[in-house]
This record gives sequence, structure tokens and C-alpha cells, in this order.
Amino acid sequence: MKKIIVLTFLATNITIVSAIAENSSDTSSLNSSDISNQASVQNFGFARYEKKNISKVQVYGPAVFEGTTVTETAQISGPMNAEDARFKNLVVNGPCNLKGSFINEAVLNGPVKVQKVTVTGKIEINGPLKARDSHFKGPISIAARKITFEGSDATNLELRTSRNAEDKKGQIVILKNSIISGNITFEEGNGKVFLTRGSKVKGQVKGGQLIEK
Repeated sequence: MKKIIVLTFLATNITIVSAIAENSSDTSSLNSSDISNQASVQNFGFARYEKKNISKVQVYGPAVFEGTTVTETAQISGPMNAEDARFKNLVVNGPCNLKGSFINEAVLNGPVKVQKVTVTGKIEINGPLKARDSHFKGPISIAARKITFEGSDATNLELRTSRNAEDKKGQIVILKNSIISGNITFEEGNGKVFLTRGSKVKGQVKGGQLIEK
């Protein structure tokens, strides 16, 4: 086993990398191929990762992931953009824009936009969600006033009470050519679900009303 430690100090950017080269480990939960080089990365400032295999990453600042796999935890404190990326556990404190990516579980604190994204486990969101051509196979727990699904599907959707006073005026779910196979539950009890373009809610709408347009 070969262990490599690299320390880089710049005026505005500090990167600490520890890499271990060893036989590939099992990452079946990500359905990824064998990964022989894993690294733990911590970055202060803007960070970009292109076509990398990383075990853990922590970024304090804006982050961009392109064609990158994170096999354990990715924690971002700042705006994040990801395309064709794979995450086992994703935590973002800031706006999050995901495209063509695969996620096991996530906690996202800020506005979220996803396109052609698959989430297999639970996702918790504190902020508005716009989902297009995406699949949520686990439950969604979200605190926001407005959620929009277009060409997407989900199992159970729970809309929690938000600290934002505007959100308490009534929470809205807009479904455009989308299917919710389970229930939609509004914790506040004053929610509305708008169905358009052949959308369906196969379960119940609890604490709200269903409106077909």
C-alpha cells in the first residue's frame, strides 16, 4: 500500500489531499466500477473536480463537479454545480444545481434545481425545488413554499413547516407530466397540488387539496 500526502498553500486557496493507492474497494451502492485510487480532499475557496474518483470531499466555497464520483461524503459550504457526477452522501449549504447525476442520499440547504437526476434514497431539502426529467426513488422531505416537477416521478413527498413566513401562507406543489406514486403530506395543513399534462398522485393528498387544470 502506498500512501501519498500533498499539502498546497496558496494566497487564496488551501488544498489538503491524502491519497491511498490500494486494491479497489466495493462501491456497489453507487453501481460504479472498481476504484483503485481514492482521496480525501479539503478545499478553501473555489474548487473544480473533473473526472475524479474521490472518497471524501469538503469544500468551503463554490464547487463544480464534472464526471466525478464521490464514494463516501461530499460536503459543500457554498454554491454547487454538478454534471454527470455520482454521490453516495451529499450535503450542500447553498444553491445547488445538478444535471445528469446519481445520488444515494442528500441534505440540501438552499434552492435546488435538478435535471435528469436519479436519487435512490432519502433526500431532505430546505428551500424551493425545481425538478425536470428526474427520478426520486426514496422519500422527499422538504421545507419550501413552492415545488415544481416536470416530467419527473417520486414516491412520497412531505412538505414540512418552514421558518420562512412567506412559506406559511400556503405551500404549493406543481406537477407537469409527473407522477407521485405515494402520498403528498402538508404539515401546515394548507397546501395545494396542481395537476397538469396528465400528472397523477396515486396516493393521498394529506393536509391539502388536489386541483386539476
